[in-house]
Amino acid sequence: MNYRSLARSFSTFLLASSALAAPALAVECESLWDFKIPNSDVYSVQTNPAGLYRAPDGTAHEMMPTFCRVAVNAHPTSDSNIEFEVWMPVSGWNGKFHGLGNGGFTGTIRYAQMAAAIKAGYATANTNTGHWGNDGTFAYRHPEKIIDFGYRAVNLMTQQSKTIIKAFYDKAPTRSYFSGCSQGGRQGMMESQRYPEDYDGIIVGDPAHNWTNHYIAGHLWLATVFYDKGPYSILPDRVAPIVGKAVNEACDALDGLKDGIVSNPRACKLNPEVLVCKPGQEPNTCLTEEQVSAVMKFYNGPGDRVPKGYYPGFDFGGEAENWPNTLSSDFPYGGEHGRQGFPFFKFFIYNDPKWDMHSWKWTKENIDFVEQKQVVPGQSIVQVFNAVNPDLEKFKARGGKIMHYHGFGDPDIPGQNSIDYYDSVMAHQAKKHGAAKARAETENFYRLFMVPAMGHCSRGPGPNTFDMLPALDAWVDKGIAPTQVVATKYVDNKKELGVKMTRPLCPYPQAARYKGTGDTNIAASFVCAEPSK
Repeated sequence: MNYRSLARSFSTFLLASSALAAPALAVECESLWDFKIPNSDVYSVQTNPAGLYRAPDGTAHEMMPTFCRVAVNAHPTSDSNIEFEVWMPVSGWNGKFHGLGNGGFTGTIRYAQMAAAIKAGYATANTNTGHWGNDGTFAYRHPEKIIDFGYRAVNLMTQQSKTIIKAFYDKAPTRSYFSGCSQGGRQGMMESQRYPEDYDGIIVGDPAHNWTNHYIAGHLWLATVFYDKGPYSILPDRVAPIVGKAVNEACDALDGLKDGIVSNPRACKLNPEVLVCKPGQEPNTCLTEEQVSAVMKFYNGPGDRVPKGYYPGFDFGGEAENWPNTLSSDFPYGGEHGRQGFPFFKFFIYNDPKWDMHSWKWTKENIDFVEQKQVVPGQSIVQVFNAVNPDLEKFKARGGKIMHYHGFGDPDIPGQNSIDYYDSVMAHQAKKHGAAKARAETENFYRLFMVPAMGHCSRGPGPNTFDMLPALDAWVDKGIAPTQVVATKYVDNKKELGVKMTRPLCPYPQAARYKGTGDTNIAASFVCAEPSK
């Protein structure tokens, strides 16, 4: 008996042994083995019974509903190998589709997120974006794989998943949503700009949407700041709490509430030079002049190394929790800026695995070379990756909605990047509808939520756990615009230890302001209002 026959038999057994009766479906799950999709092959179909499910990566997911799992290998070009999975509840489907984004250089299927989506009643899908592994080597002399990763894989996953869902239920999804953070945030922005018909609502988190600027003036610039004199960061992990304590002492109370969270980082005027060690001072309580210089460059940005306005600096807040492992680590070039930045230049730009950052010269010619690098004739690296187009009229016209969040304490991608894009969308609305209507027109379909002191997609001293999907669904389905989203801070960031505090996240430029009475650990004690300058 061959593999496919064994898989069919196992799938049939699982379906028969399921305790839940299937609703009236167009087809049984195992019949999707023979489903035909152009330029794609279905390579696994399985009905998984309710209860514990062990995913292909070995992770275990409890309290799962009975669902149909379909795995597909798509090859839109001769050098493409895009794998994605579609999971569909056998019963209890809410009629909607939830596409999921990735992180870093992707190269995985995010089973935990798929499990959460299907438990919430959604049919869901995720893709490896055309390769396995998160080290960027897939791009070495494989231009079509770069395009798959840049935009083609998510669009293909979305379109083919909807086709499979319709075949299974004999009904297309009534709504389609996408959510992702970091790389996934960039993917969401790309979908809204390049493929506005794919999704009705999109959740964008800490996006790497300004890709080339981020890799040049974010990753590479900070790698030269932190690793210029060796493979270990100039900022060891012990520095983070020192800087964080100084920032909190200077800026925590600026919002009127001293709670360990810098909620209004734009008002913070701390000069890091106060951290320079004084004669006789305990070294573990202060920084060297060289370290202070690196910290100041982090906050101030690359300055005249790049054109004016090319890339911002970072904001104050959350340093003690957010900096370790991103700006520093205990192994060579282990910080996030080195881990992500170096592979991009080695495998996407210079096609040289031995490329070294010390060979880079900060010249306009080098920046232009990166941005004008042709992936394939007629498509530059900027065109493949950058999702910065503020013209969202097609997405807006069909009723699309965007909920966008970014951690103000993100040490990987500065929050100002998201604010700049939001402002560009509002400027586009001003051109179309007039300055007086720009904000209202923007807020009709797009809202940005800045998360005080949160790191890159998570972590930080404040509330950093939230689910925007119910609010997005209500906005798209019922026209109820989100005026706030309640975020939770768990004790030691562990849900099982209980809730430490809750706090509202507010549509930018508003921020949470304490009412003056009530428990400061409860969201109801706060109101959304524009912060004082």
